[in-house]
Amino acid sequence: MTVVAGVALAADAFGLGEALSTEVPAEIELTQIVPAGTRQRPSLRVETADTEAFEASVRRDSRVAELTVHSRRAGRTLYELDWTVTGNGLLSLTEEHDILLEHGRGTAEEWTLQIRAPTLDAFRRFHTDCQNQGIPLHVEWVSETPLTEAPRSGGEAESTAPPVSPVVGGSPDSDPPAESADVMPFRQIVENVEEVVWMTDPEKAEMLYVNPAYEEVWGRPREELYEEPRSFLDAIHPEDRERVQAALDAQTEGRYDETYRIVRPDGAVRWIRDRAVVIPGAGQDVYRVAGIAEDITERKRRERMLTGLHDVTHPLLRASSDDEIAELTVETVEAVVDTPLVSLYFADEKTGALRPAAHTDAVDEGTGDPSLFSEQRARMREALDEQSLRLYDDLDAQPAADGPTVRSALVAPVGDAGVLVAGDTTSGAFDEVDTEFVELLAANAGTALDRVAYEQHLEWQNEQLVDLSRLNTVIRTIDRALVEATTREEIETNVCRQLVENGSYAAAWIGERRTDRGVTIRAAAGVVDEVCDGETTVVENAPMVEELVDTAYHTGAARVVPALEETANTDRWHERLVDHGCRAAAAIPLDVGDARYGVLTVYATRAEPFDSEEVTLLRDLGQTIGRAIRAAETRRTLLTDTAVELEFEVTDTNSFFIAMSETLGCRLDLEGIVPLEEDRLLYYITMEGAEPETLSEQAADAAHIETARLLTETENGGVFEFRVTGASAIMPLVDYGATVSTASADHGVGRLTAEVAPETDTRTVLNGLRALCPSARLVSKRNVDRPTRTGKQFREQLTGRLTDRQLNALRAAYFAGYFEWPRESTAEEIAAPMDISSSTFHFHLRHALEKLLLSFFEPAAVSGS
Repeated sequence: MTVVAGVALAADAFGLGEALSTEVPAEIELTQIVPAGTRQRPSLRVETADTEAFEASVRRDSRVAELTVHSRRAGRTLYELDWTVTGNGLLSLTEEHDILLEHGRGTAEEWTLQIRAPTLDAFRRFHTDCQNQGIPLHVEWVSETPLTEAPRSGGEAESTAPPVSPVVGGSPDSDPPAESADVMPFRQIVENVEEVVWMTDPEKAEMLYVNPAYEEVWGRPREELYEEPRSFLDAIHPEDRERVQAALDAQTEGRYDETYRIVRPDGAVRWIRDRAVVIPGAGQDVYRVAGIAEDITERKRRERMLTGLHDVTHPLLRASSDDEIAELTVETVEAVVDTPLVSLYFADEKTGALRPAAHTDAVDEGTGDPSLFSEQRARMREALDEQSLRLYDDLDAQPAADGPTVRSALVAPVGDAGVLVAGDTTSGAFDEVDTEFVELLAANAGTALDRVAYEQHLEWQNEQLVDLSRLNTVIRTIDRALVEATTREEIETNVCRQLVENGSYAAAWIGERRTDRGVTIRAAAGVVDEVCDGETTVVENAPMVEELVDTAYHTGAARVVPALEETANTDRWHERLVDHGCRAAAAIPLDVGDARYGVLTVYATRAEPFDSEEVTLLRDLGQTIGRAIRAAETRRTLLTDTAVELEFEVTDTNSFFIAMSETLGCRLDLEGIVPLEEDRLLYYITMEGAEPETLSEQAADAAHIETARLLTETENGGVFEFRVTGASAIMPLVDYGATVSTASADHGVGRLTAEVAPETDTRTVLNGLRALCPSARLVSKRNVDRPTRTGKQFREQLTGRLTDRQLNALRAAYFAGYFEWPRESTAEEIAAPMDISSSTFHFHLRHALEKLLLSFFEPAAVSGS
């Protein structure tokens, strides 16, 4: 026997009541509590005039992790509370003593709770612990119930031996005996109560009295009972009849308390709880047997509802997928509400369209289509958007082919994931109990879906961390390979191979646009390598290949295609990649500064690849590859015996130096460049034909000139040092590995001369320059010889420039460790054995170093490369 009890306590006597005690008047119904580890998730139905103020007050409580609105209906809101169980409060004691808190009602002042304990002793221990911990529980009633009965949700007071008024009467047609003033009120009560009150002789041979409620509950006339007292057994459900008939003998012993079903003449099934007491006569013999038969159908339905919710809670908490949750939810509605037409819809994350996720067999069999209630999609959408349950009692729906017409429907939002629909072919099929059950179950399903989504997100994050770690390892390997690579071709091949062989991606290729007719694939690995047979290939009529390259190249940003199989603008390449399991692509520009060296495109087989962190890593890798290619191209330009000399003319006045040469009517010549970090350059410029102060004043207001310093003033101008940031005409040439030989601006016309390796694509260099200076045009292009100077030739040239004293000072400083740090010898120590002063030593050494640097840099380009 379990024990059900009703208790009352002040709202501030337990944490949950305290948190729900707001300044806004509210009537609160506690419908269920779902345990979740150290937290609990109570479901509450609240009626208040100011929901916003109520919600704000509750959310301010530190023990409330989250307050979720599941639905709003008829002025009431269904909430789910994520509640942290702390200390030794009421809720923690219910867990400790295995007490089930079935139901509750409360206000800001007081709460009444219905609880169920496994035994009477367990309830007593729970009550004692509550008192000891300062939680004053006032016990209003206690009832022991058979273990076979499901939990009750009502709060009605019950007793194991209900009192029966001592009314003795005959048939309803017989004249009532004379009644005293004391008896008359009891008869009036018995004649008007909803419960069936009856009285028989001990042998059940005579029905002495049964009140009018019998006809309402059994649906049969009382005359049948007066004629045959045991005729009430005929209405008992066949599965219960034998048990009840056997229990009748226990009535005279005062042990009769049976719950059974009856079948009314209209076919309706009702649940009855029938109890009896004995009325002793003279000598304590049994004189009469009286009892009360109560219609507990609604209570049973609520018990069934609570049992259904309880039974499905743990499976929902253990479910690992959305589809499993949908199936469990539909099966539970079908079993508890007893309707065969149930469907659950999920809203598509992209389009918002509702699609059937689970449905009962009757839906598919009856309509040939799992889209139950599909004619009412607007109403389903409304329930989802407004997060409010909808009850339709009399729908005018059109029947599907050979299928049922849905006349009644319950539509409940399942969080923000979709809607749960229960339908019936009769009007008014669903009552308040059905509505409450569907609403609570939908809320629980929504919570379960949120949990699955969170767990899947955690799993995805873990997978991403593993993938990112692997990618970091690959990038470090690539970085080491880039240091050792000497040619662009070697760099590109190694990058593609490493990205595929280490398992980061299924395929990789590097390509660039050289003509308007297609894309040149310079290197490839993985499935792409099979497509182009491992050789450089020009791909034409491939819209997606061209779109990936063009977008990444021109925008300088990564281009991600998250779902290749859903892309309409596809081609033979990507059709084959999809066939080999590739699901997404990312195109990364290979750039440094304003130069672009093509596009790296990688393909992943994961369902959700390329998050922001991965794209950032790939973007950094693209810039690293770009710098490596630039270094290789520059090295090739410097070491080759022949070069291509390109001369450009630029007239764009957005260039500061070209604009100044026109404004001041002067000539500016670039003497040298020192590259700095973050797209900054030091320019050393000679000006002729204008006052130096004028150029300094103009530079102070220029956007891209950070500093301007006059180094030397000449008769007709001066020598300046400028620190330049951002875009400039020189920058793209340097970025493409060109060696800038000369650069000048004369009365508004700029001329640049640069040398590149013979294999360099001239058009690419020109396009890079035009990106900053649209007026740029190629004036001339010619091959030039670049004879290599040997070390011996360099030393001979230097020796010819140095005097004997300068050469001796340079040698003595070198061998005495004057250039080491810290210095191994001072100027005085070196000068002493040479029989010269330290100032004379400094004089000769300074001139020697000047001639050494002159020999190194002349004849040379101005480029800092």
